Amino acid sequence: MSEDGSFGAIFIEKLVGVIILLIGIVTTVYTLTSQDVLKSYVGLFTLLSVILVLLGLFLILAKTE
Repeated sequence: MSEDGSFGAIFIEKLVGVIILLIGIVTTVYTLTSQDVLKSYVGLFTLLSVILVLLGLFLILAKTE
């Protein structure tokens, strides 16, 4: 095996990062547009959505070795 990550592993990591990023963006939008229904849970769901966005960005930007 080589020391560098294989192309498949890098591709899957970036793909999962994009999927998590998109899920985070969609949940953030839905959370912020339905504040009247969520009432006191808006802060919690916004925080969880932002964590998903940050995790997705981290997976996209991280270098696989």
